[in-house]
Amino acid sequence: MNIYDNIRREIRLDQAVALAEKAKEYAEQHNEEEAKILLKTAEMMRADLEDESYDGIADICSFLASAYQALGWADAAMEHRQKALRLRKRKIKEESVAAALLCAEMADSFEETEDYESALEYREEAVDILEKAGRPNALETAVAYHNLGNVYSDLKKYEEAEEAYRESIRTVKWHYLRDYPGSAVTYSNLGSLYWQMGKKDSALQAFRKAEELYQKQSEPEWLELANTYFGIANVIYEREAYEEARSYLMKTMEIMEKELGPEHGEIADTYGLIGMSYYNMNDSEKAVEYLQKSLSANRKLFGTGNSSLAEIYGMLGHISRSGNENDKALAYFEEALRYNKTEDCLDNSQKLDIYTGMADLYEQNGSRKKAIACLKKAVTLTEKETGKYSADTFRVCMKLAECCEENGDAETAQKYRLKAADVQERLRHKEA
Repeated sequence: MNIYDNIRREIRLDQAVALAEKAKEYAEQHNEEEAKILLKTAEMMRADLEDESYDGIADICSFLASAYQALGWADAAMEHRQKALRLRKRKIKEESVAAALLCAEMADSFEETEDYESALEYREEAVDILEKAGRPNALETAVAYHNLGNVYSDLKKYEEAEEAYRESIRTVKWHYLRDYPGSAVTYSNLGSLYWQMGKKDSALQAFRKAEELYQKQSEPEWLELANTYFGIANVIYEREAYEEARSYLMKTMEIMEKELGPEHGEIADTYGLIGMSYYNMNDSEKAVEYLQKSLSANRKLFGTGNSSLAEIYGMLGHISRSGNENDKALAYFEEALRYNKTEDCLDNSQKLDIYTGMADLYEQNGSRKKAIACLKKAVTLTEKETGKYSADTFRVCMKLAECCEENGDAETAQKYRLKAADVQERLRHKEA
């Protein structure tokens, strides 16, 4: 091939790439007909060029894949990315970063459909390509390990995820000989991982390191920083440091309201935890204000089928009950149980608290039959939660017996008194 043939070929390569880029632009503008015409032309040019040489075809395949993805043709996009990957792997040393990026794109596609096993295959291949090429780019290698950690975490392979995140951090630290501010998001994800593993101290340490590195960034990813603040707040809330937790939650809220808007559904958990921190600091008015905000945000994000709604209504019921707003408390408790009926999200302890609270309220307003129904459910839940022969089971059985007696049902009252006596006797033997 002489110099003029090479020039013509390069021109056609550039034209094919330009057509694919324009097709993607039309697809993103929902102008599908124009996009299809350009794609067909680009495909014909690719076929011509492929007869001459594979050089440059990988670029065209990558651009075509992006255009097909924009059109929503996932299979065609995947096919072209795989072809580009095969071509780039022929020159693994020179093309390693581009090949790894193609693997990342394919993994992204699988993650969008929650096919994490397939995504893992390409995340691992991206890391393998970069390692075999001698890590030509420290940042790309660190990103590849970070993304590998994410998919391991999605698959609940926590030890593998931890090692991948740690390798991402080590890679850039070795390259820059210091902590790299860009590793903030990896430390934050590591904190979330430790939280899921129940390693609260390690989680807080990782979140604090992420916070430190975000502060060194001139323009941090604000929502990622908000996630880090929320992670810190979660851990220290568990330690009952409610005021410090609230200060971090307020930082989270400020960022999210600015970035997403005050009515955005993703702020729901932040509002909810702010409400709980106020409740634990004996500020019921503020607690109700933020729990109501959490309700509103949850509905916007999930509609009425959200499991968090039952928990929030239950908490509002307890707050209203402590403020002697009995009618309101009953209404909230009933809503909590109504949502729980479809979602089954409350644990036995939460349901037990609601049923015993409702029993007291029904007894106070003279609705003894409803109180008895609640206490019977409370007995079953207590046995599941604390054991069939526990002090809590004894107390609930005695309360139920008293309520039945006051309602004129001597037979049922006797049944639960005998049950309570049996529990008490077994507890005595256990202590002896």
